[in-house]
Amino acid sequence: MMDKKIPLYMKVKEQLLLAINRMVVGKNRLPTEISLVEKLGVTRSTLREAINQLALEKVIKKIPGKGMVAFPSVNRLSFRMDNYADFRMLLEKSGTVHIESTDIAIQEPSKRMLRRMPEAEGKKVYTWVRKHYLNDQLVIYAYFEIPVDNFTKSSIDEKEMPFADYLKEYVTQDIAYHISWIKSRRDSELAEAFGSQDDIIESWDQVFKDHKDESVCFCQLSFHPDIIDLSIVIAP
Repeated sequence: MMDKKIPLYMKVKEQLLLAINRMVVGKNRLPTEISLVEKLGVTRSTLREAINQLALEKVIKKIPGKGMVAFPSVNRLSFRMDNYADFRMLLEKSGTVHIESTDIAIQEPSKRMLRRMPEAEGKKVYTWVRKHYLNDQLVIYAYFEIPVDNFTKSSIDEKEMPFADYLKEYVTQDIAYHISWIKSRRDSELAEAFGSQDDIIESWDQVFKDHKDESVCFCQLSFHPDIIDLSIVIAP
């Protein structure tokens, strides 16, 4: 039985996704809105809310004068970064997730942080590691650095809090966006931690910005080379 707390349009969205997953290439046209309203037993406004959500996710496209087409190939992508800002949410689509965090330490900024946040020069930073496990397998290794001066209150235990919520709770409510720089590097220690024979590790540098466009924190993300196959869908 579906949870009654789930909005109706989200239930409709899931029903549409099930149908889309059964589609094959070349036979991906959706029925008309009138047909879907009758079949699903919902109002047109509820259906449109679900369709608009899928259009934002680039799973459905409305073609003027021709109706709607769906893209099952897009929906089958496991680790799609343009839909999820939080890695825990992304991983939970593929299995059971748990996170382990190290204790917070105070250190000098790393060279990588100073390359992306040169304004951190001369400041002390809080550092810690979050290890993301998918079905008991380490898949993401995240190293965080946040200038001590950026904290608005003491942070002792953040082990299970989503990172975006952590920033809002302890640093600032005004997170506007983050920038990611993507590169690959050879790292035999991380490869061993991941249990992979491939020591070419995909690694991202991230800087989070606030509404003043000031840098708030720095993060290094490293991904299991055999399991995490990140993707981004770009529509022309």
